Amino acid sequence: MDTSDVFAGVATHVVFAGGPPPTPDERSQLVDRLATVRISRTVAADSGIALADALGVGAPTGPALDVVLGDMDSVDPGRLERASAEGSAVERFPADKDATDLELALDDAAAHAVPGDRLVVVGTTSGRFDHVLSTLLVLSAPAYDAFERDAWLGGESIHVVQGARLLRLGAGTTFSVLPVHGDALGVTARGVRWELHAEVLPAGTSRGVSNVAARDVVGIEVADGTVLVVVPSDRERPDGTGGADALQIDDAEEAR
Repeated sequence: MDTSDVFAGVATHVVFAGGPPPTPDERSQLVDRLATVRISRTVAADSGIALADALGVGAPTGPALDVVLGDMDSVDPGRLERASAEGSAVERFPADKDATDLELALDDAAAHAVPGDRLVVVGTTSGRFDHVLSTLLVLSAPAYDAFERDAWLGGESIHVVQGARLLRLGAGTTFSVLPVHGDALGVTARGVRWELHAEVLPAGTSRGVSNVAARDVVGIEVADGTVLVVVPSDRERPDGTGGADALQIDDAEEAR
C-alpha cells in the first residue's frame, strides 16, 4: 500500500521549537521533510524563529512566518522587528507563565486547525533534555487528540498514534512503540519483525523498544490510549507517515 501521498492534501501546521541550531545534516533532512507537506500555518516558539530561518521559512528568501510567540527571552530583537515588518504576528507572553513557549505555540496551531489536520513540531534534540521530553509529552497530550501529530527533531522522528496509523518507515528500520500518559490497550503492530496482536503495553514498560520494520509500511493500532512511535535514526523516508481510518495492509504489501 503506497501511503506516500496520503498527507499531500492535508493541512499541516508547523511549529518551530527553540533550541540550538541544527547541524548541516539535520538541516538537510528537515528541509527535505518540509518539502513533502502542504504547510497551512507556521508558528515559531520564541527562538524557533532562528530554526525557521535556517530551514528557509521566515528568511529573506522564504515565506513569512505566520506568528512568533513566547516570552522572547532568547530572540534577537532585530530579527523580531524584521518579522513584524514582514507581516508576522508577534505575541509576547510574560516570563512567569504556566506553559512553555512550545505549548503556547501548539495551542496557537491547534486553534487554527480543524480535526484531521496535522500538527508537526520541528526542532533538534541537542538542547535541554527536559525541554525535549516536555515537547513530546505535550504533543501527545489529550488536548490535541483531534489532530495527526508528529515531531521531527533533527534526524529523529516521533509519531503520535491514537487509533490507527500507517507509517512508511522503510523495511529494516528500527523503531520503538512506547505507551504515554498511561497504559495503551489493544496495541497491534503489523508489518514488523515482532508483531503485536491487541496487546496491553502498561505505562513504563520497555516491551515495545527496538522493533524492526519488515516492510516499507508498518501498521500501528491502539484501541485505547496513546503510543509514541520513535524512529531513532535518519533511515525513515522523507514522506514519513500515512494516516488510516482502519489498519489495513493490502495483499501486495503482505506478500513482500
